Amino acid sequence: MAEIIYEFSGHNFGRREVSAFKECISRDYCNLDFNFEHETDDVRLSHVNANAGKFHLSWHQRSGHTLAAAKRSRRHIRTNARACYAIQMPIRGSIFVAQHGRDETIQPGYLSLLSADVPFHTQTFTDAQQQHESCFAYVPVHVLEALLPDAQRHCGIAFPADRGALRMARDTLIGLFDDAEEMSPALADLLFSTAIETIAKSLSTGDNTPYPSCEFDDEIKQRIRDCIELHVSDPNFSVERIAKACGVSAERVLCLLKEEHGNFRALVREQRLQRAFAELTDPRQVGRSISEIAFSVGFKCSAHFSNTFRKAFGRTPSEVRAAALGLGP
Repeated sequence: MAEIIYEFSGHNFGRREVSAFKECISRDYCNLDFNFEHETDDVRLSHVNANAGKFHLSWHQRSGHTLAAAKRSRRHIRTNARACYAIQMPIRGSIFVAQHGRDETIQPGYLSLLSADVPFHTQTFTDAQQQHESCFAYVPVHVLEALLPDAQRHCGIAFPADRGALRMARDTLIGLFDDAEEMSPALADLLFSTAIETIAKSLSTGDNTPYPSCEFDDEIKQRIRDCIELHVSDPNFSVERIAKACGVSAERVLCLLKEEHGNFRALVREQRLQRAFAELTDPRQVGRSISEIAFSVGFKCSAHFSNTFRKAFGRTPSEVRAAALGLGP
């Protein structure tokens, strides 16, 4: 029978509630440090457990939070060893996971492995409706590694589970969360074990290729570009704000930007300079001062703007404006 481990609905989700949630997850899975960021007063958060024979599943659901992050360090592992793997299966929203030097953002229809014996960092993000749901299946190390000896090598990678054997295994595990109590423990145990064996065989034989990051990266890159274009004039704009708006980690944003633009600062500077150039050469903006234009596109210092502009275009802002508008000396 499903058991509610933690539930909160209302306002004032503060330190006391975070501590209570952390204590519940530590008892249920392993010791972690948590960080929550939310933009709404109305917060709903629940964590529910279910058993499938001798195996364990959980269902995480929340709304209102835009970001929830968890970190397991070597200190946690030394003081709270848990010989266990978690199979992560997002239903709504996404899960960012970093382990073994790899990081991926797991979308609905995919699954990933996470080892409790190795430090990791995860972040769960809500969808456009500020909803997040995910199902977790917990597998003892000796069970999974008997089927998949190099299981650690597969951690921190997203695998498509929307087709073939992995889809059947994923559907079985998610279905067991709701239906295991309607069947005998022996049958639930068998279905869970079969799903885990299917996942292990699929990963070991390469039947399911890793997450097609190129397609997802293209989507995220466009969301990043749109976000920068919308907020580039804000002098306090940051990578963290982009990550929060796009539902990925700051590290992922920096990695994707580096592929196309070199770095975040260079891209923002280029877009601000292009906006400034357009306004300086626009006859409708002739009544605005150069400093006013500099501040309006996101520069905090007019002198820094002038120097940066001259390096980029080979002329000062005054020279560009005079040449374009025929102002002359």
